Amino acid sequence: MLELARSQGVRILWACESGSRAWGFASPDSDYDGRFLYVHPRERYTSPWQPAEEIRVDLPGDLDFSGWDIGKALRLCEKSNASLLEWLQSPIVYEQADGFREALFPLASGSFSPREGIRNYLGIARSAAKAFGPDQRIKIKKLFYILRPLLAASWILEKGTVPPMTFEELLVPLKAAERSALLAAIRRLEEAKRHAVEGELHLPEAILLEFIAEQDETSLKAYEAMTEEASERRQILETFFLEALARWA
Repeated sequence: MLELARSQGVRILWACESGSRAWGFASPDSDYDGRFLYVHPRERYTSPWQPAEEIRVDLPGDLDFSGWDIGKALRLCEKSNASLLEWLQSPIVYEQADGFREALFPLASGSFSPREGIRNYLGIARSAAKAFGPDQRIKIKKLFYILRPLLAASWILEKGTVPPMTFEELLVPLKAAERSALLAAIRRLEEAKRHAVEGELHLPEAILLEFIAEQDETSLKAYEAMTEEASERRQILETFFLEALARWA
């Protein structure tokens, strides 16, 4: 990661694992999805030629690394971007600037927009759901890519806070007695995934299909009914941007 920073002329502020390995349901052959936030030298931000806002590095094998400049990250933070909020909660951290995560995550979660969060996760789930076949069969891993964002949307509706990143934490609300049947079905799915052949199609249990349909409808109705009051998050994030340049650039 240090070599990457040197080659790009940037400082890494936060580098972590994203994707299925960080979510907690990776396959043995899953790629490594490295994600990072970075800052250019301060003088680059006063140039007419703005510094690169995204860096992508394709490494040999199953290594995929990409990152965002602090300016882009903060604009996405204003929109409660799901990916950014997840990166800041990743259980697998490769590198971090002293105090960066401790400064940014409370700011991001404090200005979190439940409406934008639901919109983000509903979009992710619907995109993954396109993989359903006409007979409702689907690859197990893709099924997790539908269940996880819908569980995140459910978390937002119930708690109004930033949902946790890991799949196991998202299952905590299902431990209530009235939702135990759904949790049991997900546990059986996890067990099936451990023994599934890569690419094998799976027919989900009825209770899982019912949850997907019901949570999709509930999330959409909630999103459409929600309104947002004027927020000062942009001004707060602009202040953080200047402080970040002074401290880490």
